[in-house]
Amino acid sequence: MRCFKNVLKQVPLINYYEIKPAEDISIEDQMELILSKIILKKRLGFYELFGGMQNKTEIIITFLALLELVRHQKIVLYQPVYFGQIIICLIKEGILLKKNVSYFKKD
Repeated sequence: MRCFKNVLKQVPLINYYEIKPAEDISIEDQMELILSKIILKKRLGFYELFGGMQNKTEIIITFLALLELVRHQKIVLYQPVYFGQIIICLIKEGILLKKNVSYFKKD
């Protein structure tokens, strides 16, 4: 949760007079976006996923999409070092992709 709080802190506060219409973002759309990013890069850092997002609604919906992907066993999240970056990896048919397995081995 600390990582998620840090992501939210990076978004600039919007004053009451800067109200913008709500964007039409769905959890399903964000799930597809996350999967496409992971397929492209093989693994993705937590902060990298949220980089460039400018509003809290988009960040929260993306976080919910991330949790849904974990629940559906499409991805796995792990943290190789205490308080370090959280890494997101793809799971295919219940097995981590071979390229991602090395991230779980201890040196």
